[in-house]
Amino acid sequence: MRLPSISKNLGLESTPGLSDYLTGKAKNNEGIQHSEKAPSLSVICAGVVPPNPFGLLGSASMERLLDALKEVYDYVIVDLPPVNIVSDPLAIAKYLDGFIVAVRSEYTTKKGVSDVIQKLQIVNSDIIGFVINGDGTASEKKYGKYGKYGYQDKDYEDSYEHASKKQTIRSIPLNSYSDGTKKS
Repeated sequence: MRLPSISKNLGLESTPGLSDYLTGKAKNNEGIQHSEKAPSLSVICAGVVPPNPFGLLGSASMERLLDALKEVYDYVIVDLPPVNIVSDPLAIAKYLDGFIVAVRSEYTTKKGVSDVIQKLQIVNSDIIGFVINGDGTASEKKYGKYGKYGYQDKDYEDSYEHASKKQTIRSIPLNSYSDGTKKS
């Protein structure tokens, strides 16, 4: 709900959307849409960008909406911004069954993935798996539009150094924690 793009990418109306449901402006199935680009998906777009997405995502309204959607749909997928850039995913984590973490090929550092794993462990979230995306080149130093929220700390700047030197992560065993210990 910070930099919504799904409505544009799927050729859908942005409102009514998630923010409208969470603020009580949309009811029942008003904001559920279908796109010719993805006909098997039912989509709720972001809606009007709210001043505090974190507060709405962590609200009881969000929990009620997700519970209602789980009664109707086999899978409810919530597209969220990067965990290491904004805290919105952590606000909603308690209502989700788990996370599928997207890792950009030739860009995401081992430390970056480790940080995501640690943050999700702190909020007791399960990681269902990882998806590797990208074309294998580290052409940008920002995660799409979210780069404008970039970090101000040295560790994050150092991760750019590593990415530019191609010291990046290719894969992480799904049966290991970030500290190297094995899951049982």
